Amino acid sequence: MMFVSQALLSGPVPSDSGRAMLALPILVPLSDLVRVSRQVVVLTYQYSTLAAGIVTPTTGAMLAMLTLAEVPLSRWLRFILPIYLILSLIAAVAIVVAVGTGLQ
Repeated sequence: MMFVSQALLSGPVPSDSGRAMLALPILVPLSDLVRVSRQVVVLTYQYSTLAAGIVTPTTGAMLAMLTLAEVPLSRWLRFILPIYLILSLIAAVAIVVAVGTGLQ
């Protein structure tokens, strides 16, 4: 759930530090309540930031690179969507393993 919420938050808030300031003060106390380590929260935040960074259309650097390469955003999204889904699946498995092993 944390991974999905962070990925959705990357649209309106493309700044990594801004997203951290918005989400982590809420997610860290929630993780304490459900007995998930804070390290897993940070790990989830990092994975979602890395995965969503390749898809978010509000990221200035990505749009600049697509413009310079003359690649339309729709074409980029068609290309990157399967890769994004695979990266998200790998990240979800890693998060489940981290929770399962009791990562501290």
